[in-house]
Amino acid sequence: MPVVEMGRINPVMLESIVDHLNTEVAPSLTPDVSTYAPGRLRVWIPYEAPLGPTRTWQPGLTDLRLESWLRRTCTGIGFDFGTALATCGGGISRHRDASYADYRALDFNLGPATFCYQKIYPGFEWSREQDKDAPVERYELLGGEVLAFNCKNPHWVENADPTRWAINVWSISKRERPAYDSFVSRFDPIRFLGGAQQDGQTAESQAE
Repeated sequence: MPVVEMGRINPVMLESIVDHLNTEVAPSLTPDVSTYAPGRLRVWIPYEAPLGPTRTWQPGLTDLRLESWLRRTCTGIGFDFGTALATCGGGISRHRDASYADYRALDFNLGPATFCYQKIYPGFEWSREQDKDAPVERYELLGGEVLAFNCKNPHWVENADPTRWAINVWSISKRERPAYDSFVSRFDPIRFLGGAQQDGQTAESQAE
């Protein structure tokens, strides 16, 4: 399956989200540790995923207003929110996402960039049917696109505007789900019991 545009953020909302990121999230950004993304800044919301076999889940940034919006948007398009990574500036070279992530992922693109994708797996799951010679698809993005893609297919970002924000959202893979649930139940029992959206909506209404 190719990259699918699940929706588009309207310009007023897009400006509001970027303003929030620049004022409330930017102070928490740190340089990306991945060798795939030199120069990119990032922060995990609300949990930092393990990017290697010896890593464990860690607390990320708590931003209930942003998280609530992400969760509501994901629910509206039938996507199970697990965690998110907000990034600013810089691209990322060809890669596949780590084992914590389920196959289907979302990219909330908030600025100009080229999203590149090679459709080796045809759908949003593992398959014996693989096309290792699949052509590279390039999507010229302007900002506001919400894209669904198979994150186990090779993908990367080129020509990213230096001020461009993006938020990638993942569901949690079956393999990683027990460790994820164990972490969330210990670190964040309110969210584990289903209170994250209610708390986030309260925080959002207060902020507005």
